Amino acid sequence: MRVVVLTKPVPDPASGQDRLGPDYRVDRAAAPAVLNGNDEYALEAALRLVETHGGEITLLAMAPATAPETLRKGLAMGAHRAVLVTDPALAGSDIRSTVGVLAAALAGLEFDLVLAGIDTSDGFAGVVPAALATLLGLPLLSNAAAIEPDPEAGRVRVRRIIQGGYDVLEAPLPALVSCTQALGAPRYPSLKGIMAARSKEVVVRSLADLGPTRWPVGGAAAATAVVAVDPPPARGATRTIRASAVEAAREIADFLAAHYGPEVDRDLLVAGACLHDVGKIRELAPVPGFPYTDEGRLLGHIVLGLHIVASEAAALPELEPERRLLLLPLIASHQGKYEWHSPETPKVLEALLLHHADDLDAKVHQARTLLATVPHGWTAYDPGFAREFLRHRPPHDPHPADPPPEP
Repeated sequence: MRVVVLTKPVPDPASGQDRLGPDYRVDRAAAPAVLNGNDEYALEAALRLVETHGGEITLLAMAPATAPETLRKGLAMGAHRAVLVTDPALAGSDIRSTVGVLAAALAGLEFDLVLAGIDTSDGFAGVVPAALATLLGLPLLSNAAAIEPDPEAGRVRVRRIIQGGYDVLEAPLPALVSCTQALGAPRYPSLKGIMAARSKEVVVRSLADLGPTRWPVGGAAAATAVVAVDPPPARGATRTIRASAVEAAREIADFLAAHYGPEVDRDLLVAGACLHDVGKIRELAPVPGFPYTDEGRLLGHIVLGLHIVASEAAALPELEPERRLLLLPLIASHQGKYEWHSPETPKVLEALLLHHADDLDAKVHQARTLLATVPHGWTAYDPGFAREFLRHRPPHDPHPADPPPEP
């Protein structure tokens, strides 16, 4: 297979030195350049395809003249060659001009697949793959979580991520695929690969070498321009609550009630916060009267949780009948948002607040668990964080098991 991977050198997010110039364009001399993170995932997918089906990988980039050294990392990972389009006239080109240049460069290459990351860390537009496929008349298979080519049949099948699952798409070759991180974490270059990259070919082409492009290039021809940049508002004071579960629930409920006003039923919110996780008990078969178990998944979260809440609420004479009845839609609305991936906003305000609070708590728990498992610890920016996070989160299980307890 002949695979072209679109790559872009971007300012290193870990440097903390990326900034805009006086013309509001990225000052690419202010920070060291690295390969765009999502492009590394596309390259990893290409390497795995070539390892399985054979073939060669070509990196294609439109970047400043200093880019060859940045592209060496992709070559060290296993790409066979690189093509760099660079020209002073390209400075300030917008997405439309960029797509025209990349299309002209691809016209001079032979390929079965073009792989691209879903976006870049210096722009976040994410439209280049679709625009390029349209201009070249190629099938676009977007948001790929799996790529399954059949070179002999001249076709490729892709699993595209959608909300709540996957679409399975199939198209004839050649085709363009935009790649997600679900395809697998990029490998680290080996010492042998780093040494071999020094002798691999990097072809440098100018605009004159490409010939006419579809649209004019350069900042003067850009269809869009940044006209102003304002810093984000200063972050307000934060409050940390350190208390038992019940006391913390009360303090959070008081804070939310004060923020949202009298429409929030404080007592209902406290009750929901204390009771909403009861269905996550992993094994309740030994409990008299509760012969249910499903390892804390759908039945445990919804049916069993509601059953326990209703039973316990009925045994509390001090709980008013109205609040007792409201507890059930509070639990069902909140848990349904999680278990069913429902796009509907919970109809009970307290359920919506509970959802946001629990979502934040889950993220904090995941971060703590992850940091405890990453051997090299934490830095200001570390791609290993995202890779470890994805590795510990099975992408194909819509009802993942409960995370391990906090250390």
